[in-house]
Amino acid sequence: MMGYTHAVMGAAGAVTLAIFGGKGTPEQYFLATIVGTIGGIAADFDVKDNFENPKVTEAIRTKIATLGILVLGVILDIVFNMGSFANIVSRQSFALYGAISFCFLLLIGFFTKHRTFTHSLLFYILTSICVYLIYPNAVVYYSVGYFLHIVLDVLNFKVHGHGIWLLFPIKIGKGIALGLCKSGRTGNKVLYFVGLSGFIVSSVVYFWVMNDVKSIIVSSILLVYIPLVLHFVRIKSEKEQRHIMHINGEI
Repeated sequence: MMGYTHAVMGAAGAVTLAIFGGKGTPEQYFLATIVGTIGGIAADFDVKDNFENPKVTEAIRTKIATLGILVLGVILDIVFNMGSFANIVSRQSFALYGAISFCFLLLIGFFTKHRTFTHSLLFYILTSICVYLIYPNAVVYYSVGYFLHIVLDVLNFKVHGHGIWLLFPIKIGKGIALGLCKSGRTGNKVLYFVGLSGFIVSSVVYFWVMNDVKSIIVSSILLVYIPLVLHFVRIKSEKEQRHIMHINGEI
C-alpha cells in the first residue's frame, strides 16, 4: 500500500485503541495520532523515490507530511501545555538515546531492500525499544500503527519477487504476500478512505470522551491538519501513478 494509506490507518487504529484503553485526555490523543502515524509509515522507510521518468516521489512526500504532523503536535503540546513534550524532556538521556537510535535504525532501513529488514520482527522489536526509551506510554500506539502496516502489506502482491520476510535476516520461501491487491490501485484507494473515515469517526468519539472544550479545540487542529496534508500527498501520488499506468498501457 501507499505511504499515505499506511499513515492514516496507523492514526485511525491508534486513536481507536486510545478510546478503549486511554484516559480521555489531550495527551493521549496526541500520542495516538502522532505515534500511530509514525508507526504506520516506519516500515516503509526502505522505499526509495525515483526522480526520473516515470517519476515516483510519494515516499518523500509521506515522510515530510509525517514530520509535519510531528512538529505540529510538539508545537501544540508546548503552546497549550499538554505535558507530553515536557515528560519526554524529563527523561533526558533515555529519550535522547532512544531518538538517536530510532533515527539510526531508520537510516539502516533506508539502505535495505523493500519489505526486508524494516518489515521484520527484528526491526519492530528494536524500534519499539527506542520508542520506549523516548516515552514508554507511546509504545502501544507505535505497535498498532506498525502492526496495521504489516497487515496491509500482506494483502499485496510480491515486490521484487518476494513478500514480507517477518523473520529477516532469515528468509523462508518467498515471504508472505496474499496477492489480493496492488499498491496504488483501487484497493489502496478503498483502504485509504476506510482509514480516513475511521480516523475521523474515532477522533469525534474521543472528543466526546474529553469533557474539556479547550482540549477539544486544540486536538481538532490535528484532526483537520492530518486529512488535509495526506489529501495533498494522495492527489500528487495518484497523478504520478496514472502516468505510470499510462506508460504501461493500463489506461
